[in-house]
Amino acid sequence: MATKKEDLKANGKLKKGFRYNENGRIVKAKIRYQEENKTVVFSAKVK
Repeated sequence: MATKKEDLKANGKLKKGFRYNENGRIVKAKIRYQEENKTVVFSAKVK
């Protein structure tokens, strides 16, 4: 049985909308929208 962690990884990369937290666990990235220019800002830091 595939683990949840493996399901979230596609071809060695994380699926869009997910990130690693400081403990190395995969969590949903929080997305916040900037209303003034309608761009999507990922609050997750990219390592």
